[in-house]
Amino acid sequence: MKFYGQAGFPDFVVLAREKDSNAKLYGCIEVKMPTVSLDGNDEQLNGHIQSFKKVLYTNGIRWIFFENDIKNVLFDIELGDINKSQILWKSQKY
Repeated sequence: MKFYGQAGFPDFVVLAREKDSNAKLYGCIEVKMPTVSLDGNDEQLNGHIQSFKKVLYTNGIRWIFFENDIKNVLFDIELGDINKSQILWKSQKY
């Protein structure tokens, strides 16, 4: 029940690496199916942000990191696109 927030349980809770039941809570991760659009209008996402403050929200292709508010996006990275259930990965040169 300790990690039950306003929108229920997130997929992952990120804690400090301590062997302590009261380890510091850093935030949470919410993972959706690759075919789910991450438009930011998700009640579950809003609840997780209110409860856990820092939320990494992903469908495996797009990764968005929120802090304290749905409007405070620290990063938003899109690694590809889905076209007819096929993932088209973006290529990058370093």
